[in-house]
Amino acid sequence: MADRLTEEQIEKIVEELEAENKIGAIKICREFTGWGLKESKEFVDNYVNDLIERDPEKYSHLLSAGSRGCFGVMAVVGFSLGIIIILV
Repeated sequence: MADRLTEEQIEKIVEELEAENKIGAIKICREFTGWGLKESKEFVDNYVNDLIERDPEKYSHLLSAGSRGCFGVMAVVGFSLGIIIILV
């Protein structure tokens, strides 16, 4: 278990983030460091903020990458509940 990430490991995390795979980035962080889910998520979230500060044009899409999936799930659930209410 490592407490620090090497540049190569951070590059792998950034590759996952650029592919809009935040969960993958968190998994890789956990694998490399041995940290728990909370610590790894906090690291990735903070790193995303750092990337955005360094190059807003390149990385600003990362702000919404994690929320799109949640919105999709909520839309499907809301739509399903609406149909159930109409049918009942």
